[in-house]
Amino acid sequence: MPIRKTVAVVAVLGAFAVLVGLGLWQLDRRAWKQERIAAAAAGLEAAPLALAEAAPDPGAVWRRAALTATTIPAGRVEIGPKTVQGKVGMDHALPARLANGDIVIVVLGFVANDAPASTRPTPPDGHFAAAGVLTRPERPSRMMPDNRPPDSWLWLEPRAIAAAAGLDPDRTSPLALRLEPPWPGFQGEAVRPNLPDNHLQYAFTWFGLAGALAGVAAIGVWRRRRPGQRQP
Repeated sequence: MPIRKTVAVVAVLGAFAVLVGLGLWQLDRRAWKQERIAAAAAGLEAAPLALAEAAPDPGAVWRRAALTATTIPAGRVEIGPKTVQGKVGMDHALPARLANGDIVIVVLGFVANDAPASTRPTPPDGHFAAAGVLTRPERPSRMMPDNRPPDSWLWLEPRAIAAAAGLDPDRTSPLALRLEPPWPGFQGEAVRPNLPDNHLQYAFTWFGLAGALAGVAAIGVWRRRRPGQRQP
């Protein structure tokens, strides 16, 4: 077989294998994503955890929880900006100390930037009780800049918030408690996981491209072997 033809065959087979592999990978990702979605749904439906004595287990993400703690007002931060119902504003969060000294960052809710000063809510000060959903905050994307403590917080980073307030980050939970309903006066959102399941669509796309490549290759072979065609 001529070298050029050999190279072409190897390239086509290699591309076909890659496309099929990507489709199979998306099917694996879909199974993994569905497990995460099911786990999050089960956590939201389970009985709330009682957070009073110690911080939650790091695996308790998407669990409802009832918190009884003491706030640390000096550690309150504003995180954003973000848009809620067409209004630009900030999430407000503060550290809360549990009975054993562990720290949980509590997201009180959202306040629009244009809210009049007279209507701005007052955060809890001292001992308080509230309920919400435990989430695992992460940097939204690699393009998101770093936070610049103590005054500039673009995304929720529990242990960094604790450290900026002079608290021990090692005693701070990596999970944050988003209050649901929000603290009185703050605006809230339904706390639900954003776990889109588009993997089956992606898998069909990769398999479709593999099928198209195979079809093009088959047509090319057929044309070369038709009667009356000159063989190379």
